[in-house]
Amino acid sequence: MFRVRPTCCSGREQRDSDGTAGGATFHMKPSREELRTTLRRRRRALKAAERARAARSVLAHFQSLVPLRRGLKLAVYLSVSGEVDTAPLIELARRRGCHIYVPVVSHRRGRMRFAPLEPPLKTNRFGIPEPRFSPEKACDPRALDV
Repeated sequence: MFRVRPTCCSGREQRDSDGTAGGATFHMKPSREELRTTLRRRRRALKAAERARAARSVLAHFQSLVPLRRGLKLAVYLSVSGEVDTAPLIELARRRGCHIYVPVVSHRRGRMRFAPLEPPLKTNRFGIPEPRFSPEKACDPRALDV
């Protein structure tokens, strides 16, 4: 016995010449890893000028939305592999007296931890630079302003 599935919104079924349900093409949703690989490849294909333009655009947009003021607790990622460069945002936030925190990879899944962005930085298991984590300096994500 076999199930017959509708192949379109009309609910009508289609059968192949052998009598089995057919005619439908099912596209599997890409896995998280496949999606990351595709996005990483597309980012790396961008020219340096395009990436620089994107970084300036992000900074300008961010400034129009968030007033960077002294004491603000800002979480930001450190750019790798062709991601939009966050260095201009980090530099501006430092000049304005913001406290800057970056995510630190935890060995326990499902828990995001943030550490102050201060040297020395080390490279984590994913090749991403991060500060050494110290629980007494960590910031609870709920305490971050942005």
